[in-house]
Formats: sequence, C-alpha cells, structure tokens
Amino acid sequence: ILAIDSRHYAAIRWNAHCFTQVGDLENATRCYRELLKLEVTEESLCFLAESLYQQNGLAEAKALYVRALEIIDYESCRLFEIYKNLGNIALREGDIDFAEENYNRAYAFSPHSDILLVNYGTLEIQRGAYDLASERFKDAIELNQRNDQAWAGLGLCFQQIGDFDLAFAAI
Repeated sequence: ILAIDSRHYAAIRWNAHCFTQVGDLENATRCYRELLKLEVTEESLCFLAESLYQQNGLAEAKALYVRALEIIDYESCRLFEIYKNLGNIALREGDIDFAEENYNRAYAFSPHSDILLVNYGTLEIQRGAYDLASERFKDAIELNQRNDQAWAGLGLCFQQIGDFDLAFAAI
C-alpha cells in the first residue's frame, strides 16, 4: 500500500504498530511523525507521545500529551494513559505535586489500575511517606498479585523501616 500511496494514513499507522511490537521504536517514531504531518488528531499526537515516552524523550512527549488534551474528546479512552504518563514525567522531573494531580486525574478514569497504584506508591516514596507507600503497593498487589513492581516497592518500604525479613520476603 505504501508503495502505491506513501501518505496512506492507515498503512503508516499499522506499519508503526508493527515496528512497536518488534521493539523498533526509532522506526515507529518516524512513522508516527509522518502520521502527525498528515493529520493532527488525538490519535496521532498520542501515538507519537507514547513512542517518545518509551524512549525517554520526556519533554517532547509531555508537550504532545498537553497538545492532545487541547483537542481531545473528553470521553476518550486515551485520557487515563495521558494523565498517568504526564504524572510519570512530572515525577521524573521532581514535580511531585503535578505528578499527584495527574495521577488523581488518571484515577478518575481507572480506579482499579494496579499500575497507577504502583505509581502512587513511588510518589509517596519520593515524599518519604513509606507507610502510605506500602499501603499503595499492597493495594496494587491485591488487584494483581503478579505485579513485580508492586512487590519490589513493598520490599523497599519494608527495608526503609528496618524490617529486612519482610523486605526479603517481598522481593
């Protein structure tokens, strides 16, 4: 299809998806940039932002997510991911309050996300609130016992309060 029409939106989108699935994020990003040139949509902005986010292109990903929020349909299924990832970016930048604000927005869309609860736990670790962090990690484990990040976070909390036996057991 691309040999016939190099600007075919669906073909470029699926090509990018295939690159993403095999871990070739550089080529996926190139495709997503082409999509954005063809049409600025919530989809094209979010696909490119996600690809950049996965490659630690955080500043550009953040700008794209914010741009997507300006045009998004507020019933979009992408809102959870956008707010969660904006929270993660803010946390990496050291802006704990903005991270929490975005996690709270994401929570409104998916209150039963073990991944989001792990993010909240990580945020509480940044604040030094290990008791609250351990509660968040426990809540995540209650939702998904196979969440390795929740177990590792819980182990870190136990280690910080000096309970090395429980820390070892969690890890």
